[in-house]
Amino acid sequence: IALRPFAVWHSYPPSTWLNALVIKTFKEAHVIHPGLDTQPLCNALTWLLDTQQADDGHFRENKHVIHREMDGLIDGEVSLTAYVAVSIQEVGEICPGINPSKLLESKSRAFDYFKTKVAQLGKYALSLASYAIWSEIPGDGLAAEFYDRLWEVRTEDAANNMVYWSAGGKAGSIETTSYALLASVRRAKSQPLNEENMSRTKSIARWLISQRNENGGFQATADTIVGLQAMTEYMEWITNAQVPAPPATNLEISLRS
Repeated sequence: IALRPFAVWHSYPPSTWLNALVIKTFKEAHVIHPGLDTQPLCNALTWLLDTQQADDGHFRENKHVIHREMDGLIDGEVSLTAYVAVSIQEVGEICPGINPSKLLESKSRAFDYFKTKVAQLGKYALSLASYAIWSEIPGDGLAAEFYDRLWEVRTEDAANNMVYWSAGGKAGSIETTSYALLASVRRAKSQPLNEENMSRTKSIARWLISQRNENGGFQATADTIVGLQAMTEYMEWITNAQVPAPPATNLEISLRS
């Protein structure tokens, strides 16, 4: 098992994006197989935190993977930082050897970086950043600001009561919309159950369902992974959600003979 950051080949320099992808993927595997050795993943996380995050909070890429189609819509430091922020948020709990305050500081620096780049966030980076922020600091004003901006750039299919985010072709749109659904569900979980949240999440889920192929997946590997994750989290939330009880009613009855 590797004791170094992940790279395409042993002699090839490690990639920030590749390590974030591996961390995120194997974290999901750890949920199913708790006995999975997480030390290589924690080594990769340490490498990201110690060497790849700049002073202003963004994560840098020293060496891209050879086949650039693998990293999809990652087109610069803003989207890369958003992708890494999601991976850090999802894996920190299984690396107890890493100081929690170190992880928190890294996330905070990434969020501060997003504040300075909010106007430059494309739909993909915006969906990722919104998901990461709602997962970490749901009550913060920054979470509301990012989600409002994300909702503003949606595409509506009013005829079919669907909402999605168009970005970088079919696979890119599915992946972006999946992260938007995850952000929407995290937002809904942090608030009292209401019709707006139920309607929004349902319209996004309807579009994702319409994009599945005959085998149950989506367009490619990356969008299928996050698409199924988003649908699973949505179904868990909507199944467990309780419809608010109607307001109490005072009823006066007068009986006369």
